[in-house]
Amino acid sequence: MREITDEVIFKSMYILNKSAKKSRDTQKRANQENNLPLMKRSKTRKDFIYKIKHLAMEKLVEDGRLEFIGIHKQDVNHTSFYLAYYKSKEGFSYHRPATKQEIKLFKEDAIQTMTVVPATVKRKQDIGYREAVEILLSYLGKTKEEIKELLPKQFPEP
Repeated sequence: MREITDEVIFKSMYILNKSAKKSRDTQKRANQENNLPLMKRSKTRKDFIYKIKHLAMEKLVEDGRLEFIGIHKQDVNHTSFYLAYYKSKEGFSYHRPATKQEIKLFKEDAIQTMTVVPATVKRKQDIGYREAVEILLSYLGKTKEEIKELLPKQFPEP
């Protein structure tokens, strides 16, 4: 595995974020097609990826490598979602669901509206999905199993 630098961490987060969006889109399509097995797999994969990303974001903020910039609002199917917007000194930026406290920090006119970014918009990276997972797990000091234990049990067996 390559040396874990800020740039490698940020690129890995980009790769995982795109992969999570692909799983989100697949989950939505599978749900519309009533393909329950594919919908479950896509949701489980998406949740796993986002858990790694959010834990990495928390650590990057604690380490002073990622800074809270503001709140973005996304309107999807007549529902508003508020996303906390973070940016690195190197120009990498990421979102995660905003907390109520973060939303209260901003007046409504200071919240920027954004559209849903499709998974098809890409920047070429030299890191693959598996390596990106390994890099972020190493940065976090966690295993895949430890991440999976942090996820809620989505689909209990009957």
